[in-house]
Amino acid sequence: MDNFEIYLGDLLYEIWMSNPNTLKSQNTVTVEMVLNCANIEEFVIVYARERISKMKKGSIKTFIKDNNLINELAIFNNDKISRVDRILQIRHLFSHSNGIVDEQFNRNYGQILNIGDEFFINIKDVLNHMNYLADTMWKRTPKPY
Repeated sequence: MDNFEIYLGDLLYEIWMSNPNTLKSQNTVTVEMVLNCANIEEFVIVYARERISKMKKGSIKTFIKDNNLINELAIFNNDKISRVDRILQIRHLFSHSNGIVDEQFNRNYGQILNIGDEFFINIKDVLNHMNYLADTMWKRTPKPY
């Protein structure tokens, strides 16, 4: 599942590097961040990497909504965004909390368990989720699984 986040990040990075104007936003940066760069080209690289790293820390829904570039690629509709987000929330839960439900998971996934409960998922569902992400990455029509 990490490969899916890497895929999105790599895709955006390549787009941003080929046309840095696509990075323009109302986001704020620190003076330190700017002054630590030797020139504007280095700043673009640093800023692009920072924006990509934020994608890995939050909800994919928010990330996609905040990036018009992804919307313009027409890879995701609302149903796909919701499905991918739910899959990645499960991944984050196991990667960061060993499957123990926390407040963030309930908020992002939809409250289904009590905080402190263990989230269970069978191997068939894991494989179906991985296939769905692979189908999405390759722009195939994902199977409903």
